[in-house]
Amino acid sequence: AALKTLMDTLTPPAPTTPAFDEARLIELIEQYSNPITTVRVETLDKPTVDIKGAHKALPRVISRLKLGINIYLYGPAGAGKTTLAVQCAEALSIPFYSTGAIMQKYELTGFINAAGDYVTTTFYEAYKNGGVFLFDEIDASIPSAPVAFNQAIENGRYTFPCGEVYMHPDFRVIAAANTAGTGATGQYKRQALDGATLDRFSRIKLAYDVKLERRLALEAFTRAGGVDNTLAAAWVDTVQQVRAKAEKLGLDVIISPRSSTRGCSILGIGASEKEAIEETFGPSLSTDQLKQLGL
Repeated sequence: AALKTLMDTLTPPAPTTPAFDEARLIELIEQYSNPITTVRVETLDKPTVDIKGAHKALPRVISRLKLGINIYLYGPAGAGKTTLAVQCAEALSIPFYSTGAIMQKYELTGFINAAGDYVTTTFYEAYKNGGVFLFDEIDASIPSAPVAFNQAIENGRYTFPCGEVYMHPDFRVIAAANTAGTGATGQYKRQALDGATLDRFSRIKLAYDVKLERRLALEAFTRAGGVDNTLAAAWVDTVQQVRAKAEKLGLDVIISPRSSTRGCSILGIGASEKEAIEETFGPSLSTDQLKQLGL
């Protein structure tokens, strides 16, 4: 529907109608273009860095990281938590490390193998050498993992299986989750984190960054071989409209920016809008929900 609306909007007027309104043309260009947000970050003893296509929360998060404050990012799937963490590392001119949910403590701290050698982890490397460390899906990890994590980030040194290691001055921590750490929600079945863990973080809630969503989706469309960006832009409009309608109806569904990116990739290879809808929304929405959302 959004594709048809866009094409109808851009169709040249009939000879009997007035000439195309210049103000309307500018409005359409602004609506369907891909504005890129640039954030300039200045840090002592490090080069000034311009982050193009920056997440809208980047200035806020960077200001806390500079102070050595640990950040807990939470929000819906596809809100750009990982993208934001990567941009933080780039802005601070330090390496980026990450791990997903930890199911065994050794996945965080490493272990001594049968040959007597220490097998490191991304956490160890970041802790020892400096960098932004993203502990993704912390609320899906086993309870003992955050406990070990707490000890390391609080004390400034930690005894890994290879021995005691002091925390590097450039070590920065970002934890990410779909929940605020207080337990499961209707959409995300996650465990509650204890108060000692949450007390170590400044919690920042992320909403969808619609500009970033549009930029990433259009890039996916181009990478897939797409040429006419109006198709991709209209698809992103469709996703965002469906998301808004689902929220208004109170539907317990997740329509993340990944729907925009996936659909644009499918359209980029020449597939139909029907196929994009089936493959993007079909698996997660019931027949009734699809009807409610006009799909």
